Amino acid sequence: MAVLHIPHLSSPLTSLLLSCITQASFPKYFLIFVVRIKYTRMASLVKHSGQVFTPEYLVRLILDEAGYNGPGILRKHCIDNSCGDGAFLLEIIRRYSSEYVRLHKSSEGLSDELATFIHGIELDKSAFSCCLENLKSLSAKLSLPDTKFHILNQNALSTSSFDGKMDFVVGNPPYVRVHNLDKSYSDVKKFSFASDGMTDLYLVFFELGFRMLKDGGRLCYITPSSWLNSLAGNNLRNYIRHTHSLVSLIDLAHFQAFRATTYTLISLFVKGRENDSLTYYSFDKTTLSKTFEAILSITDIDIKGAFYLADNETLHRLKTICDARVPKYVTVKNGFATLADKIFISNQFPFDRFLIPVIKASTGRWYQAFFPYDRHGRPLDKSLIFSNPEVARYLESNKEGLLKNDSEAENPFWFLFGRTQALKDVFSDKLAVNTTIKDIDSLKINLTPAGSGIYSGLYILSDIDLEAVTSILKTTDFIKYIASLKKYKSGGYYTFNSKDLESYLNYHIHQLQMEPYNLHKTTNEDFLAKLTESFVAYLCKGTSRSTDKLKAIHGTIAYDIKRRLGPDYEVCSQGYGNDKEDSIQGRYISKKVDITVKHQSKPVAGIAVKFVMRNYSQNSNNYFENMLGETANIRCNNYPYFQIFIILDPLPYYKKNNTISKWEKFSDHNISKYITLSYDNTESYFHTPNKTLICVLNHPERGDFEIKNHEDYIKYYKANRPKLTFSAHDQIKFGPNVILNDYESFMDKVYHTIMAV
Repeated sequence: MAVLHIPHLSSPLTSLLLSCITQASFPKYFLIFVVRIKYTRMASLVKHSGQVFTPEYLVRLILDEAGYNGPGILRKHCIDNSCGDGAFLLEIIRRYSSEYVRLHKSSEGLSDELATFIHGIELDKSAFSCCLENLKSLSAKLSLPDTKFHILNQNALSTSSFDGKMDFVVGNPPYVRVHNLDKSYSDVKKFSFASDGMTDLYLVFFELGFRMLKDGGRLCYITPSSWLNSLAGNNLRNYIRHTHSLVSLIDLAHFQAFRATTYTLISLFVKGRENDSLTYYSFDKTTLSKTFEAILSITDIDIKGAFYLADNETLHRLKTICDARVPKYVTVKNGFATLADKIFISNQFPFDRFLIPVIKASTGRWYQAFFPYDRHGRPLDKSLIFSNPEVARYLESNKEGLLKNDSEAENPFWFLFGRTQALKDVFSDKLAVNTTIKDIDSLKINLTPAGSGIYSGLYILSDIDLEAVTSILKTTDFIKYIASLKKYKSGGYYTFNSKDLESYLNYHIHQLQMEPYNLHKTTNEDFLAKLTESFVAYLCKGTSRSTDKLKAIHGTIAYDIKRRLGPDYEVCSQGYGNDKEDSIQGRYISKKVDITVKHQSKPVAGIAVKFVMRNYSQNSNNYFENMLGETANIRCNNYPYFQIFIILDPLPYYKKNNTISKWEKFSDHNISKYITLSYDNTESYFHTPNKTLICVLNHPERGDFEIKNHEDYIKYYKANRPKLTFSAHDQIKFGPNVILNDYESFMDKVYHTIMAV
């Protein structure tokens, strides 16, 4: 029994025992027993110190991603601040030595540079000793036996001597949950990255690494990917939002490089970078290399406070679903949490009272559950439950297991479920759904009738036909959605929670409910017809300031967005509803808006429309500056704001006596400022509309018809009645904020933005 108390595997007693075993002085079962002790201790080591050593192919990939190669690494400081047995340092030394010898044609002076520019920190004494031995062995092979490497046996969390000095920080920081930390707990909680959620030590090493970097320095770690969406990773994500220093991410996805069940990610940062885009790679487990997937912006991957990785189309789809503001057609909840399933759920109860059917959602198998509750989920009276002798004997025989370490005084309701979730919904029809899937065939969706319970999974409640709900889920689209959440499980599976499922279902049911409206969306052709109608109203009925020219086009847009948004929204505009504009309170002033969208009687968005029909060059700058000003006023008060700019090409230029002096072309020069606007970051620049539609309309050819004044203009138009068409400025490449001559696409963007408010 003394073996149970061996403090270290390297102790003299252990060595003696192992020697005896090797000489077959003990029976075989004792050998197995000692090996199990070793395994248990190593598991404990990983749990408490976080040491998981890195395979060579990952070391090479991480150093390549960090840019630690080529002659540029010479005389650059590089540190692994949790160096373990030295896996990274060995490859760093090999690369540095190779470049040094290639440049200098000699290894003279190399030892001094290795000692000066390569650094390591390791807290664990055994790992530290192992690291020194490995470095000593490598230096001997490189004919550098006297190199004094700068490796410290210290706690990196309390080491500040490297701060602001490193060109490269690389490694595989320790993964230890905060509740497993021993003496270092107080050191960890000093770091701001450790202030939220169930902190893991690797998050603190991000902050430590950033602190060590000099301007332009690079940090590249392999860590759990959980920081993308966990509460604990919130401060790291905020750091990324603020600094824009994230350069690339390599998602290892289901591939597990370590024995621990950890899903990992390689992330590269450059201090002081400040660029909105990052490169996303997947990991090829066959070639053990990265594969390019997409260039993404921080705003692309930032969805509901978490970060997601996918191609641009998938991210847009995910953002649309997660941000959608739609009615709640379904509710998704977690099943029973008895906290003692073996006691409360069985097919062999020695009684038949207080039992209900219960389905295990994860498998689709049916059992019985002891359910000491009424139809409303309220506990039955204890005397009623125990009045049945068989039930009383059963509960008394399991009393110790139900009380656990409590006394009956501390837990007088020990005979009830550990939690109350799902009790009130037993007597409702519902769907049971498993939460670990990888394809349609792995989905287990079971109708669970009133009077039945669900555990080990989720359930769906809805007034919508449950068969219709099932048909929405049994699709490749749903599988792709779950995969895009990237909540990995072993075997290529993914998991999801009640909120994930509820968001997907409510969005898709809303789309189906809105199909009758969507069938009648205003098309580009419809919109052109209304523009022509608006132009005729201006030309034949009033002046350029007349409201007649506005009503046809404003009313069309208002009616269209109302049909898209559905009955929960109200739209105010001339030419629609009560034929009145409404106001939105901006940051500085209240502003009347051409088209105001309201939800629950409160404004949620605005659309401004500008139709230019004359003298554009005279007012060009004013138009643009006014647009920027009114947009900033409203968007600074957190309302989405959209602009529609319509212009004829060519345009008449009127003198004061109403004669036409020339015809102006809407040139590429006029468009240049809108091109700049189209690439602005709308998250940072509030003067930029969320989306801008520019419609450049071909004015009909005049032929030999001479137009000298406004009266001639009217005569020509009445005589010819030509239809306006979109111009051919297709060669101009706008960024994502500006849409040219495509009303349908613009309104789709407006709809999705408003639904996400």
